[in-house]
Amino acid sequence: MVHEMGLKITDEQLAAACPDVGTLKNWEFDLAGGCLTKVIVQIADDAQRMKRDYDQPLKITLVTDHGNREGVDHFVKMIVWSSKDKDGSNVLRHFNLDIDKGGHSMVEAANAIHRSLQSMHLDDIDVEYSYITGDSGGGAKVQSLHPQLVKIGVMPEMIYLAVLMLNTVKTKRNNLDHLKKYYSMTMTQLLKNEHYIAGATTNFIQAFD
Repeated sequence: MVHEMGLKITDEQLAAACPDVGTLKNWEFDLAGGCLTKVIVQIADDAQRMKRDYDQPLKITLVTDHGNREGVDHFVKMIVWSSKDKDGSNVLRHFNLDIDKGGHSMVEAANAIHRSLQSMHLDDIDVEYSYITGDSGGGAKVQSLHPQLVKIGVMPEMIYLAVLMLNTVKTKRNNLDHLKKYYSMTMTQLLKNEHYIAGATTNFIQAFD
């Protein structure tokens, strides 16, 4: 392209002006570290606000999705929490912890979530993983995943929990009536289960965003 533009720059000069593989890798690590630090600071600030205003920990929602695309197994883990924007308005913030294979059993999935949360180093910040949404089927379905997360000390025993069939929500995202009807059905099913208290979920909120 440089030659086509008529610039008198040799290939050697052009190569010398470009960063090498090692530099690019370091830039990626610096960017990832900067993003993670920004998120941790934001969570710490929001936790302090919740403690000051409501005398309770910052409640964080776990959002998970286990899938397989073209033979590649993946387990997506996100966190969502309430915050304030620069104007003081209520907002939902989210952060993708990571994506790994995780494993399809409830034990493997719970341990994968635990490892991802430990990488955030939030032990000294007053947060509570109080809500969870995710798949309704398979080994890592929320109904099985939540008890295991309680067992290993990640989540409290009583939580607000809702199970949404993510594929259904995605394919019907533009059909508002369908989403309302499906959400109502999901809540009815959960209310019949004495082990859970059904509440509004971040997935449902994001579906209307």
